[in-house]
Amino acid sequence: KNCQRVEITGRGCGPVARAEASAQDFYAALDAAVAKLEARLGRSHDRRLDDRRSDPDPGAFFASQEENLAQLHGVTGGTF
Repeated sequence: KNCQRVEITGRGCGPVARAEASAQDFYAALDAAVAKLEARLGRSHDRRLDDRRSDPDPGAFFASQEENLAQLHGVTGGTF
């Protein structure tokens, strides 16, 4: 069987990204490997964004802002 195989390794600041594919034609294998690499990089990007967005207590920001407004306007006790 005459098959072309392509391996792509990308190194940068973060982890190494790898993809490999094989097909009858070199360009078909290259297209498949690039598509796999793009999908892998997209998932990695989404995971980084999710890690940054995760907040253990999402209501804490709004509670602190409410307290700041109350102090600014001289309101003591209760909610603003």
